Amino acid sequence: MILAGLGNVSKYADVQPRYDDFAPRVGLAYKLTVNTVLRAGFGRSYFGSGYDGVFYHLTSAYPIASQQTISQANTFQSLFPLDEGPPASAPPQFPASGHLAPPSGQLIKPREFNQKTEHVELWNVTLEHQLGQNLNFSLSYVGNGGRNIYSQPNINAPVPGPGDFDSRRPYFLKFGEDNEFSYLFTSPKAS
Repeated sequence: MILAGLGNVSKYADVQPRYDDFAPRVGLAYKLTVNTVLRAGFGRSYFGSGYDGVFYHLTSAYPIASQQTISQANTFQSLFPLDEGPPASAPPQFPASGHLAPPSGQLIKPREFNQKTEHVELWNVTLEHQLGQNLNFSLSYVGNGGRNIYSQPNINAPVPGPGDFDSRRPYFLKFGEDNEFSYLFTSPKAS
């Protein structure tokens, strides 16, 4: 993990702002004949999908919020006495380097540095013809498509198979990490 403004980490945590999020709205209407009109439109809107996609994601994970995972020894034994509550987790220590290793049992929510902004594109085409004084016929096509849509799989989930969970977690095998990594990524095209 990197911490903004500490050590060699920039005050923006090395995240680059996006200045190319252009959101046009275009519409046209063309009179083909006295009784026939063709209409079309296009629009793009940028958004952060769901609360977790933007604000909660940034404020709900270690080291801003400390979450702990406590595993049961077996299903017949309680984790801790309810009148005592769970054991306290260790408070984060912020190193001067700006690089922080999370303690075991914390939920980690990393983000890509070049995270693209989610957006939806909407379009429509309508052909309208007046059949009589009080009767119109319309034929329309309306479509939309999401781009760079938010997803958050756990990339450190244990693969199916025999044995304990940690021996099947990819990042435990490489780095000894038993944390759940809910990695935020975007799909280039999702319709």
